[in-house]
Amino acid sequence: MKTAKSILLFAYLFLAFGVFSSHPAFGQYSFTNAGQTLRISGHYSHVFRNNAPGVTNNFHFVALTASNGWSISATNDNNPKDWGLMRYDGTNIYALATYVGNSPPGHVNAFEVYGDVYPGQFYVPEVQDSVHLFLPWMAFHLTPQMIQHSFEHNGVIEMPWPWGNPRFVLAGAGYKWILKSSDSDQIIQRIDIVRDVALDLKTEEDELHRPILDYPFTIAGRDLVLQQLHLEKSVPNGFVCFSYECTEIFHTNDLSIPSTTRFTSFWQNSGNLIILGEYALKVDQVELLNNANISDAIPPAKTHVFDYRYQATNSRTKFNHATYELNAGDQFKSDKDPKLLAEAKHWLKHGPGYDSYKSKRGIILAEMLMITLIFSGLLLFRLKPARRL
Repeated sequence: MKTAKSILLFAYLFLAFGVFSSHPAFGQYSFTNAGQTLRISGHYSHVFRNNAPGVTNNFHFVALTASNGWSISATNDNNPKDWGLMRYDGTNIYALATYVGNSPPGHVNAFEVYGDVYPGQFYVPEVQDSVHLFLPWMAFHLTPQMIQHSFEHNGVIEMPWPWGNPRFVLAGAGYKWILKSSDSDQIIQRIDIVRDVALDLKTEEDELHRPILDYPFTIAGRDLVLQQLHLEKSVPNGFVCFSYECTEIFHTNDLSIPSTTRFTSFWQNSGNLIILGEYALKVDQVELLNNANISDAIPPAKTHVFDYRYQATNSRTKFNHATYELNAGDQFKSDKDPKLLAEAKHWLKHGPGYDSYKSKRGIILAEMLMITLIFSGLLLFRLKPARRL
């Protein structure tokens, strides 16, 4: 029975690992030959080091690009139950992933698979997937032009991190990106992500209103975001927290493809530089295939979806995203689903406001005060000396 289930899962994944789009980029260049599909396969590793002998996970990936789209699929060699898929159709990014070896906040593995939909071509995950799809995405689809046109203001590039939990805990606020490109500015050769206190906003509430963040409406969620924000702001100005580097470029058929890349995260403890983690990606094979009708991303099992196409805000509140469930074999919902549009509209009118935490905190404090008074009264009653006859 297990074998049959594994074969069925593999079949679903095989069908899912495909994509189309109308304005693709691959290897940080435009690939528009309608008669061919570019297939790149390779491997990468992640070492969580923390200046000690690290724990290594190895992954293999397949990246496909046709004249109207791209996809990236990856599997954890150490734990094959961990896999991920990204699909870009020219308008949105659709992602499917498991969290067997990396259960993130808010995901308690109630579902086998989690899905996300992001408008546009930038991969900014809700939480970090188990196979770290951001690395092949940065290597093959993040271009200098995309960054500069979307995130550069007055010569400074500030953009959300495509790793970690940027939508969950506001990771990446207050950092600038320094780029070095090559091959006529088509390939990113190096990125340094640097702490810049000039990018900090005036108040905590301003920070919480950043578009990238899922606004925390619970007190616990708000405290978690602010705790992470204070940790990020404690990083010294000018400190390089992350670096990405392309060390080798493969040239074929007038195409340039990043073939070896490295990503490193740093931390500083009492003035000492600590290497927290290292990633290394290597391309093993590049093939030009006849263009094929590659299928959409299809969930292989029951899937819980976070759909950011429905995000909406007004002066009073924010609808972070729509959520829904898909069964195995279902298509992702469209961006005009009547029920989901109604949910977003209802939230904007009747959902909790940005300042709802104040009344909640006041109620909690009042309840705590009442409990304290009652407890104190009972304690005094018990300690009161008995009256002698």
